[in-house]
Amino acid sequence: MNISNFYKLTLFTFFIAFTITGCKNKERDSSDANLSLKKQNILFISIDDFRPKISSYGETKMITPNIDKLASEGLQFNNAYTNIAVCGASRASIMTGIRPSEKRFNDFSTRASVDTPNAIPLNRIFKENGYETISYGKIYHHKDDFQEYWTEKDGGQIQSDFQDPISIARIENAERGEYGKKQPTFEYPDVDDYAYNDGKITKKAINKLKALKSKNRPFFMAIGYVSPHLPFIQPKKYWDMYDHDAIKLADNSFQPKNSPDIAIEAQHNSAEMRKNYLDIPEHGKLDDSLARNLIHGYYASVTYMDALIGELIKALDDLGLRENTTIVFWSDHGYFWVSMVFGVSIAPLKRRLKYPLLFLHLIILKIKLLHLSPN
Repeated sequence: MNISNFYKLTLFTFFIAFTITGCKNKERDSSDANLSLKKQNILFISIDDFRPKISSYGETKMITPNIDKLASEGLQFNNAYTNIAVCGASRASIMTGIRPSEKRFNDFSTRASVDTPNAIPLNRIFKENGYETISYGKIYHHKDDFQEYWTEKDGGQIQSDFQDPISIARIENAERGEYGKKQPTFEYPDVDDYAYNDGKITKKAINKLKALKSKNRPFFMAIGYVSPHLPFIQPKKYWDMYDHDAIKLADNSFQPKNSPDIAIEAQHNSAEMRKNYLDIPEHGKLDDSLARNLIHGYYASVTYMDALIGELIKALDDLGLRENTTIVFWSDHGYFWVSMVFGVSIAPLKRRLKYPLLFLHLIILKIKLLHLSPN
């Protein structure tokens, strides 16, 4: 489905308005009418830096059986593009329904509540319509952004909770980067799925679903996975699922014809890898060994995230909540694998802008007017 980001967001806004008001339609059959009267729960799953090179999008590079299953059961958007390919600005845009511009939502550290203090964000819409609003992990870039509209939230993103003693020792002895001591770009210790924070928020979300089942109140639960954002850290069993030597490097590590120099400048000099991670050269391309390790780490991190989502959806099914829950699966932007050679990941090129978007259990009336937005 070829649909612009604006129409995607306005379509979702219409859906929100429909679900939270329990809209009636006399022409629908009685079973649909009864379902429409009951407010839908929303499970809002966010993934960081996820490029949709998975089976449901016609690729076979990464192992994602749970996401592929969700895609087969719902509505998959095949040409969804982010408004801006940096996490803070993209997340602010998605949560408010407002486009980035020259003066707002244009930086990775964007705060929606600062750039657009009068916006009506998604969590506010749901909270003011009687929903419990829960945020675990990374939804907004900053944990306190529009925090007053969550009924429950945790500490936000934890991005570098290394578990391997070798990694921890390297960090302790590392030089300072732009945001603290430099870190390894990947690790794969032999630990269980709950050692990292993404595993912890999955367990927390499952326990919360159990508690919500006994309440007669709809919920908007936002779960924000950091995987597969750098650093690529995950249990060893997910690393072992890939043949390291069979991983292919990008064959287009050059500037696209007629592309603006400013976009390519980002590939070479951004702080994403150059200034914050160990073993990354200050200038020039990465060597093949490091590039292959990074791609391997990205694949493994995606598969780890997929397994956690599988657990979350299974809990929804086991608790009998799936029938009345709409699942929205999205990412803030894609990932540019040539960056594994260039050494950066924020270039505003097509593969960086494209990201996965899935809806499951949508109830939508015939829509003729899509230009709807809370702002």
